[in-house]
Amino acid sequence: MLRHRWCRESSLDDGVPAMKILAVLECGTWAENHLVGSLRDMGHDVETFFYGPAVGEFYGRARKGELATRNSELLGMARRAAHGPGGLQLILCYVYDDFLTAETAHALANLGVPMVNTNVDMVNQWYRQSRTARYFTAILCAQKQNMAALAAHGARTWYFPMAARSSELEPVDEIDGSFEPAAPVTFVGTPMPFRTRVLKYLSDAGVPIAVYGKFW
Repeated sequence: MLRHRWCRESSLDDGVPAMKILAVLECGTWAENHLVGSLRDMGHDVETFFYGPAVGEFYGRARKGELATRNSELLGMARRAAHGPGGLQLILCYVYDDFLTAETAHALANLGVPMVNTNVDMVNQWYRQSRTARYFTAILCAQKQNMAALAAHGARTWYFPMAARSSELEPVDEIDGSFEPAAPVTFVGTPMPFRTRVLKYLSDAGVPIAVYGKFW
């Protein structure tokens, strides 16, 4: 289910006018908390378009109509924001070509609003932005690997390492120091073929493991 949210602040603490930003991203994950949360902490006005629960969500032939509808909804929201009071100063995306079609990316670029995409997995997932790369003002790359390969598709790539908001959890010095991990070997991440093979090898060898992440 798509969810949209709007937050208004008049200006930043130093008096600089807040930007009106459209964020296009997955919902309920680090992206919502850290990307959108950071911008709102700074005082910017952020409208969100959530395309689904995961950046790499699969849209097969059976979901072709759904994909077209959602892309149309995104474009409609961007146009309303761009032509509304105050205009639109930035379209910030964390999106792959799995969802964003080249036609929609082209139409968004034609709005004349700076449009930035972020790729936090250039090591394995860089190619999933190759069809829409040329339409973005810049693609922020968390690792330097494959930046040249993505640039070959017309992308303007900027090296932009990942960062995070201040944690809302308890301060480290207030956490009970008696914590014990669930297993001697712990893995955090989504399942990919080579990862599952390595973890299965460890398990078969009798190594206790704990695995965390979506879709396991």
